[in-house]
Amino acid sequence: MFRLYKRDENDAIVAYHEAWVDYGTNRLVEHWGKLGTRGEAITRRIKILKSLESQFADVLDPAYARGYVRLEDWEQYTLTIEYDTGSLDDPEGLEDLLVDWLGWTGLGFCHPPEQTDLGILVDCLVVDIELAKQVITETLATTVFNTYSRMYQE
Repeated sequence: MFRLYKRDENDAIVAYHEAWVDYGTNRLVEHWGKLGTRGEAITRRIKILKSLESQFADVLDPAYARGYVRLEDWEQYTLTIEYDTGSLDDPEGLEDLLVDWLGWTGLGFCHPPEQTDLGILVDCLVVDIELAKQVITETLATTVFNTYSRMYQE
């Protein structure tokens, strides 16, 4: 996956543009939008006689030309969601939900839940802490995963 971001005049990240290969359908997926929204996506057939690298370039070069850039690791933040021991029946379902929502809104991704002495912790790597908190809170509110005890930035 290649994910690019656009900044505004105040250096805040405002948009994303990404591409990845869906090996199940053998297609190249292009997805873009305003940060925190589901955006738009199109798929393209992968051309067998053309290198995958050049196909990614065909998709992402126009975004680079419009000022989109890749972020460095230090430009992303860890947001942790904590659940008390015994309050979470399906950690894998939570991971799937968060990966889906954070990915499709351009905000980031999450690591698998980890059982610790504190309970179950889910670390999410995000590009905008406040927007990620808002999206996660709204996403979890109507699910069985709304029982987290706290959400905080590490």
